[in-house]
Amino acid sequence: MRDLARLFVLKEANGIQITNFHVISRVTDLLLKSAAHSEKLEYHKLASQVNEIIKKRVYTAKSLISDDHKTEIFDDF
Repeated sequence: MRDLARLFVLKEANGIQITNFHVISRVTDLLLKSAAHSEKLEYHKLASQVNEIIKKRVYTAKSLISDDHKTEIFDDF
């Protein structure tokens, strides 16, 4: 959850030319600390959904390169 929130803070910070990692992390921590319980639940749900999408993509990528699906990229050369 924190990583996802930090990503949002990073995006906004870059828009105003703030790139310091420590500043971005501190702002993220302060925002999460002051967030209402319902907001934290929403971030947690969103983070879980993002993680599921990532897992599915990794699984799909692994299945594409498994021994059963290997193809030679340079067949024509």
